[in-house]
Amino acid sequence: MDKEQKKEYRRQYYLAHKQEEKDSQKRRYWEDPERARKKAEEYRIKNPEKIKEIKKKTRLKNRNKNNKLNKIYYQTHRPYLVKEAGLRNKKRLYNISPIDYEKLLEKKNKCNICKTPYNGKRPFTPCIDHCHKSGIIRGLLCFNCNSALGFFNDNTNLIEKAIKWLSRNKDKYTPKKPHTKYSPTKLDYNREYNLIFKYGISLKEKEEILKEQNNRCGVCNKKFSDKYPLIPCIDHCHNTGIIRGILCKKCNLGLGLFKDNTENLKNAQLWLQNKGEGK
Repeated sequence: MDKEQKKEYRRQYYLAHKQEEKDSQKRRYWEDPERARKKAEEYRIKNPEKIKEIKKKTRLKNRNKNNKLNKIYYQTHRPYLVKEAGLRNKKRLYNISPIDYEKLLEKKNKCNICKTPYNGKRPFTPCIDHCHKSGIIRGLLCFNCNSALGFFNDNTNLIEKAIKWLSRNKDKYTPKKPHTKYSPTKLDYNREYNLIFKYGISLKEKEEILKEQNNRCGVCNKKFSDKYPLIPCIDHCHNTGIIRGILCKKCNLGLGLFKDNTENLKNAQLWLQNKGEGK
């Protein structure tokens, strides 16, 4: 008999006696499980490449089936899986247990700065506010307030400057036309047209404002550059379109996330003073 004929004969025999072989394997395993385990370990050590190939073949063979099963499992258990993943991340990043996190939520089910209740959807998801230097957890805030504190580097002096900036520059620069919402379909990728369309000022007027501010941010007083976060950004009122001046990217984003509201900024300042800035 040739090699191919022998292979075919063995295959046919296996198919004919498949169930009997399985039963005999089970019986042999339960007769002496330790011996069976040792044999399996020896086989794994001797043939690692062969096992890899078999696993690869089975994965490719059952790929569609496994994907369907995984999708079904994810859809049925989605809330649980999302919650578990969130709790694992909190334990990894902040070293806080699920019980401690639930206790924090029970204490206050609304943001400590803007006082909006949590509803599980951004921007009203509860986020852990912590000191980036010491790692100490201060409490829970909404997504916007937590991000805004990060942009202000948890610094009460910067927040105080931001409050002064808002109160001092309410009607500083009035645009030539009312503020219109940004629409990428109408926008021509020209810097001057972009400024006129979004804020109602020209490049010359922007340069004049920069000269007035000595090419520095109105809040953190850092010198502007072409690199993030010191890119000059026009700070304006989203309701009236009135331009207050020019800020760096971080300070502008921080004000936007606090909704240009001095009360929110004062609450943030008190929050940091009471809980610690992490200096």
